[in-house]
Amino acid sequence: DRYIKSEHKKEVLDLLIQSIDLREFIPRNLGGNFKKYKDDLQGCCILKNHSGDRDNKTALLISHDRYKCFTCGEAGNIITIARQVYAIENFSEVAFKLMQEYKIKISEDYIKEVN
Repeated sequence: DRYIKSEHKKEVLDLLIQSIDLREFIPRNLGGNFKKYKDDLQGCCILKNHSGDRDNKTALLISHDRYKCFTCGEAGNIITIARQVYAIENFSEVAFKLMQEYKIKISEDYIKEVN
C-alpha cells in the first residue's frame, strides 16, 4: 500500500484543489443541470447527502475550488466531493485516484510505501 506522508498532505491537497476544476468535476460525475453564474455554476442540489427541496435552481453554487448548497448546507472542496463520488474515505486513496485520473504528479518523497 502507498500513503501520502502526513507532513505533505496539505501540499497535495493544495495541488489537487488548484489543478482540478469543480465546475467540470461535479457535473461530469454527479450530473445535474447548471447555469453559468458569474464565474461559477449554479443549479439544483445533486449531492448525495441532500435532503430537502431539489427544485431550487439556485441551491448549489460551484466555483473552481469550492462548492456550497444553500439548502442542505453541504460544502467542500475536491477531496470532500471525490470521497462521495468514489465512495472512498481515506485521503491518500482519494488523492491517488484523482492524481491518476487527472495525470497529476507529486514527488516520490511525499509517498510512503507500506508492505
